Parts: sequence; C-alpha cells; structure tokens
Amino acid sequence: MGKTVKRVALVSGFIAGAVGGVILDPHHIAGASLLLVGLSATLYSFWSADVHQDDSDLMQQTMAELLVASGAGNPYTKLVGPKLSREGVRSAISCLDRALELDPRDTDALALYTLLGTQHLWLRVAAETRSRPPKFAEPATLRQMIEEGIRTGHRLDDFYCAKGMLLDAVGQFA
Repeated sequence: MGKTVKRVALVSGFIAGAVGGVILDPHHIAGASLLLVGLSATLYSFWSADVHQDDSDLMQQTMAELLVASGAGNPYTKLVGPKLSREGVRSAISCLDRALELDPRDTDALALYTLLGTQHLWLRVAAETRSRPPKFAEPATLRQMIEEGIRTGHRLDDFYCAKGMLLDAVGQFA
C-alpha cells in the first residue's frame, strides 16, 4: 500500500508540475518534457514492481519445493492452520448462518455448513471429546440439513460425503 501511495504522489507531482509548466510558464517544452519524464518514471515503476512480484512468487515457490524435498514440511500447509483455527471456523459458521437466513435453500451454504459441522463432529469423536458439540455440529441438525441438501439435487458429492462422516461419527457404519 505504501508503494502505491508514493507512486500516486510521484505522478501527481509530475503532472501538476507539467500542467503548471505548460499553462503558466512561457517554456512549454520544458513543462511537456517534465510530464513525459514523470509518466515514463511511473510506468517503469509499475512495471518494475510487477517484475519483482513475479520474482518474489517464483522464489517463494522454489523455497516451498526445497523445504518439501528436504523433509522440513510444506509451508503452504502450515499457512492453512491459522485459517482453520477455532476463530476461523466460528467466523465461517457465522457467515454461513447469515447466508442461510437470507436463503435457506442456498445449496453452497448448506454444503459448506454440513461439511464443516460433520468434520468438526467427526474430529470430536476421534479425539473422544465427551462434552456436547456446538450447535453447528449437532448430529440431528446436521442430518436434517444434509437430507435437505440431497433433495436439492446439487452438490450431491458434498452432501453424501458429509452424510458418510456423520454416520461414522454417530456409529452407524452400515
């Protein structure tokens, strides 16, 4: 963001100087030259930043490949952890609750909600957590939402996946 502000200030300064030079100064060529120099410098600055960003992305990809090859772990996987934190899930569920309030038949929201809920429930069972699951991971609610999602006929793979995890979590393996 800081570079963009500097670029805008640079361009504005050159344009103001050039316009002022062209309009008010008897040396029109000098003012027009100042404008061209400013625009050229700004274009080069934007081009240079894009080139550096491409280099940075390539360097990050190469570093990730080297870390994976050395057995040190995958940095992309490690970036996901904070997004799947308890707060991240709560934020996602809150947004999905609002989406379903606006349109209870929103299959995308239903699918995401049921997948998050059943995964949460399944992990609680796997960890042998005895406390009651949060509202979004209650088996009865999830079962109802999954059946409603299946009836829509869309995203069936997500709903059947959620149903399988739910049945496994509640011990109905057959």
